[in-house]
Amino acid sequence: MKVLSLFIFLATIIVTCQGAPHHHSPGFDCLSWRLTVETNNMRQWSVVPQACVSYVGHYMLGYQYRKDVQAVADLAYNFAKTVPLPRDLRTNLWIFDVADTVLSNLPYYAQPDVAFGGTPYNSTKFAKWEQKGISPAVPGILDLYKKVQSLGFKIVFISGRSESLREVTTKNLKNLGFTTWEKLILKQTSDAGTSSQIYKEKKRNELLANGFYRIVGNVGDQWSDLVGEHVGIRTFKHHDTPLANHRSDLHAPPLRYKIHSQSNLHLPNGLLTLRRSSLSPIIPYPTDTRGYPIPRRQVICKATQILLNNHNQPHPSTSLSSSPFLDLSDYLHSLSLPLILTEASEILKSLNQPSLALSFFRFCPSISPNFQHDSFTYTRLFLILSKSPFIPNCAHLVRSILSVMERSDTRGTISTVNILNGFFGNSEDLDLCISLIGKWKLSMNPYTYKCLLQAYLRSYDSGKAFGVYNEMRWRGHTLDIFVYNMLLDALAKDQKACKVFEDMKRKHCEPDEFTYTIMIRMNGKIGKADEALALFQEMLAKGFSPNLIAYNTMIQALAKGRMVDKAIFLFSKMVENECRPNEFTYSVILNVLAAEGKLGRLDEVVEISKKYMNKLIYAYLVRALSKLGHASEAHGLFCNMWNFHDKGDRDACRSMLESLYNAGKTTEAMDLLGKIHEKGITTDTIMYNTVFSALGKLKQIPHLHDIFEKMKQDGPSPDIFTYNILISSFGRAGKVDEAIKIFEELENSNCKADTVSYNSLINCLGKNGDLDEAHMRFKEMQEKGFTPDVVTYSTLIECFGKTDKVEMACRLFDEMLAEGCYPNIVTYNILLDCLERSGRTAEAVDLYAKLKQQGLTPDSITYTVLERLQSGSHRKVRFRRQSPITGWVVSPLR
Repeated sequence: MKVLSLFIFLATIIVTCQGAPHHHSPGFDCLSWRLTVETNNMRQWSVVPQACVSYVGHYMLGYQYRKDVQAVADLAYNFAKTVPLPRDLRTNLWIFDVADTVLSNLPYYAQPDVAFGGTPYNSTKFAKWEQKGISPAVPGILDLYKKVQSLGFKIVFISGRSESLREVTTKNLKNLGFTTWEKLILKQTSDAGTSSQIYKEKKRNELLANGFYRIVGNVGDQWSDLVGEHVGIRTFKHHDTPLANHRSDLHAPPLRYKIHSQSNLHLPNGLLTLRRSSLSPIIPYPTDTRGYPIPRRQVICKATQILLNNHNQPHPSTSLSSSPFLDLSDYLHSLSLPLILTEASEILKSLNQPSLALSFFRFCPSISPNFQHDSFTYTRLFLILSKSPFIPNCAHLVRSILSVMERSDTRGTISTVNILNGFFGNSEDLDLCISLIGKWKLSMNPYTYKCLLQAYLRSYDSGKAFGVYNEMRWRGHTLDIFVYNMLLDALAKDQKACKVFEDMKRKHCEPDEFTYTIMIRMNGKIGKADEALALFQEMLAKGFSPNLIAYNTMIQALAKGRMVDKAIFLFSKMVENECRPNEFTYSVILNVLAAEGKLGRLDEVVEISKKYMNKLIYAYLVRALSKLGHASEAHGLFCNMWNFHDKGDRDACRSMLESLYNAGKTTEAMDLLGKIHEKGITTDTIMYNTVFSALGKLKQIPHLHDIFEKMKQDGPSPDIFTYNILISSFGRAGKVDEAIKIFEELENSNCKADTVSYNSLINCLGKNGDLDEAHMRFKEMQEKGFTPDVVTYSTLIECFGKTDKVEMACRLFDEMLAEGCYPNIVTYNILLDCLERSGRTAEAVDLYAKLKQQGLTPDSITYTVLERLQSGSHRKVRFRRQSPITGWVVSPLR
């Protein structure tokens, strides 16, 4: 900013020395010239008139330009403060243009051979200026940027600069204080030749395409920054100086003039048009027998064609200042009679794009001073928007249109309310709809009640939905089966469904299979298995054929009631009726059999459904039994799978191996591994890692060696997880040399050691007494660029603490904090135990205070150490704690 101030001072001297500012010369007024340029009424000019060069320079370098831009920035910030925080998952964006909006090109224009645009534009020279990356900030905009960021907005820069200038632009922005942003969008090669308006509109559309963003504010110095689709909730244009127009193809939307004889001036929506005088002869509309105007089909078709043909172009626009609406305006003003409401409604109905329909709706009042939307056109627009819920911020848009409707004293119909009920999804909006009924003096009909009831159910407000239902009953209205089922499903949790179910049958609305399924599920969940079974039988008696969901629901209800025999019987009927069970069916039966101690009947279930048994079902059952701890039953079922299928499922094999090893059945597991090879099942790395992990826990070192050698010989190649598991396993068994050998083999392999590898080796060395080597490996780890984590530090602190090297343990803890590695509760427990055992009570108390300051929650080990501190006892209490990372780090209190 100091450089900019110095530059402005020098440039001011230069301009002042050239003479006093010429605000006008004979026959030529520079202020008027500037206005005609900024409004784009003067076009095809190449240089600033010589008489106005000094005027432009004085304005740009003087106080007024900075004051004008600051006024725009203040308005933008005042608006930003009123924007509420997002209530959905989208992020609020604030868009800035770059050239002459954020980065000023004023130093370039102040050069003597440019003379504030007094010489023809030189694109080569201007490109060289941009490549320097020394543009100052536009006054006031840096402050606005920081303020909107502090309000929680994410910043997006959309610039017409080339992608080749990204590094220069980034550096220039950051040097000025524009340090962070969400995106910096520059022109790609594919955008070459695209006009600035279309390019920026395209980039805004791309921002909104994934649904993560919402454009709120948009600041630019050119009209092309601020027109088109998705420009934001509010746009802010600061001074579009003649200097920017001097180099740019970015112009304001062309102003269209249309002159009729005997005309009155009318200026709506930024379009300057001249309307036909009210003195023109009045031609009556054709009417029907009731006296209502008959819509002109040719007018509706032609207007729709004008809009849709343009919208189907490669770069459609729905801006009111764009070509389709200008063409439509020309066409409608060529008619002898203006557009009427029924015709506008029909055109709305014919437009297949909600954004286009909304733009046409907003365009209609500009057709004639007397045109005003009525309830019918408002309702038509609400209907169109309700069918397109994926429009960005659609609910907010509907609320804003509804506000405009109310301000214009337009009363809606009950159809309007019904459509709004069907659209809104929260109780607050639905309460608004109900208030409109009273305000518009309407009466609710059965369809209104139905829409309102479904809306409350969609918003998960079953209480209000039940209230609407009771009012419907009181007024004698009925529901269809679809709404009854929705209501029953929502009320099943608080058991009001029984009352609705009985009312439903009394109203002669026959339940269907979905109704019965809902009621069966409700009774099953509350433990009324007999009532659920009675409902199931009633459903069968009425001729309904249960589907998979109905069978599963009934079996689940019987299982919850521990009715094993009935559950298996129903399962057999399910298979008999050609309804294929799925994993959920088997899981329900398997769980009840395990809970009742009747897993022996699983063979019966498998036999009943043998025509549906495949490898996937077998694999699921094997995994489920293994997780439940029934290794023998899982193995028996696994053997059945071998008998019925040439190749077993790989997931089932992996689960079976893990289950056998965990159950201590090493011999059976080794036999199974051999069979897997015999069957030709591809053994992947995950399967071998499962085996290594299980053998490591059992300290079966010979088997580990044998299988690892077989893996290297037959494949697949070991991965980093394989090596880490082996290092940890050998360390657990006290085989330090083997662990080091595996680590060295890892470093020479295609895999590279990681932090976990070093943690496992350090743990192995430290826990087996080689503390010096463990510390050397720690230093080696740091030298190779690995960042020690909380496990690394905790392991070393524990090892030094247990060898009474308390100072070293404390030094490591301090180093840990200095490196930004935050201790967890395990680390604190280790050091607390170390300090308590060495009699350093005061330091232990201070450490506990740090633990609380960090926001950690003490566990049982922490409290054990504290009890020893309070009692003054230094006895060593033994606990073991399994690390969630390495799986075998011993607890600090050993």
